[in-house]
Amino acid sequence: QTVTYEQILEETVRRDLRDSTRADSPLTRNDSYTFIDASELTVDDVVEAMVRAIEVKESESRSGS
Repeated sequence: QTVTYEQILEETVRRDLRDSTRADSPLTRNDSYTFIDASELTVDDVVEAMVRAIEVKESESRSGS
């Protein structure tokens, strides 16, 4: 069975709406979260970005920021 980009997009939008509006533990995003846009990144690039983000958070934590 072939799945089109439009079908995947539609299902993703429905899933995100369902997840963000559920009563129990809705999916949220705020300033305390680190967002990494992986749209144009390789898996290795994403891992590298995650490691850098963790290092920054650890450094801020140690310095009291």
